[in-house]
Amino acid sequence: MCIFFWKKSKQNGTDNGTVRPLLKRHKNRTDNGTEIIPLNDTEIAVLREISKNPYIKSIEIAKKTNHARSTVSRAIKELKARGFIQRRGSDIKGYWKISEQR
Repeated sequence: MCIFFWKKSKQNGTDNGTVRPLLKRHKNRTDNGTEIIPLNDTEIAVLREISKNPYIKSIEIAKKTNHARSTVSRAIKELKARGFIQRRGSDIKGYWKISEQR
């Protein structure tokens, strides 16, 4: 779950009067003290497309999910860092492996 907060932006130490959104994520804690950060909509869409076709390229994911390629790349990077997916093989002929532990 994500919550938006509004924060006044400052330039050179002075308030210029504009307001910008600030995204904060709730971090849920489990009984053993580990933090659970929920997936956002883009990460869920990327996982869904990878589960349909493990050989899919990031540009194809971007087209199917109507997101920018940089957004998809950022989501893939986050999913890899959190251990949800792994790349097996080369970048051209390889495939995505979704972790069974999650």
